[in-house]
Amino acid sequence: MGGDRGAGSVEDTATGDDRPAYASAFTVADRTAAWGQRLHLRLTRVELLLFIGAAAASFIPGGGRGYDLGGVIATVLFASTLAVRTYRTTTRPNIVWQEARAAAESIKTLCWRYAVGSKLFPVAMDAAEADRLFVERLREILGGLRNLPSIRTEVTGQVQVTPWMRSLRAAPLERRRATFDRARLEDQQQWYAARTALNTRLLWRWHLIVIGLEFLGVVAGTLKALDVIELSVGKGDLVGLVATLGAAASAWAQTRQYVTLSAAYTIADEELSAIRTLLPHVSGEVEWEEFVDSAEAAISREHTMWRASRST
Repeated sequence: MGGDRGAGSVEDTATGDDRPAYASAFTVADRTAAWGQRLHLRLTRVELLLFIGAAAASFIPGGGRGYDLGGVIATVLFASTLAVRTYRTTTRPNIVWQEARAAAESIKTLCWRYAVGSKLFPVAMDAAEADRLFVERLREILGGLRNLPSIRTEVTGQVQVTPWMRSLRAAPLERRRATFDRARLEDQQQWYAARTALNTRLLWRWHLIVIGLEFLGVVAGTLKALDVIELSVGKGDLVGLVATLGAAASAWAQTRQYVTLSAAYTIADEELSAIRTLLPHVSGEVEWEEFVDSAEAAISREHTMWRASRST
């Protein structure tokens, strides 16, 4: 979802007998989502750092006639936060990230359902009818991108049903099953497991940072209350700076949503593991179509949880 979404991501579009090559619409949506995520996180970091800098500026002594240097710097930094906030409101990178990622994941699911033969695209279906239905469903997905008309424009005229999708669709059930297990289920499950470990590790790291800052705040506040040592330099107050640092660290941890993501990825990993245990027992096209739909539904549920957490 880079970052937190898109197992396999753009690399999956590489050509090759065993490498998935999705519709070009996926590549465009995935690239747009990655841009939105990077910009959103960068702007968040910059804004938090500007707030910290403004709080620290009060420690700067000196100045000229009729002005305070620290106050001037703080004013400039606060004005910069307003500029960053205005740019964020204008570009709305978080919305771009959510909508483009939703489209990319939906397109990837659609590609797999077409390529391996789900209930929506049974292999017995006429090839022309399957292509028509695929394009129709793809248009529905792209049509829902009201805030991202550039994606719809960019994918116009590009190849959507790729040779890899056609080749796998025409393959025997055994090959489709093996490819789906390895390149979709196992790959996605490994991504979930890696992301669970990463988010858990980062959660504890930032948890300790916040605790450390809170402890420092207790010490600084106690020393100030007892007037043991001077904690101010110029007009700056160490207690205020520590409070700002603690608030910034908490805000960053909340932005990254380590707890929510770790829990969601753990559930998805366990669900896919349970689904994969049923794979050896699947026989016949009818059972296979149901299996594919249940597996893709499990992956879609995780993404739905991710979108819900981002919209709160």
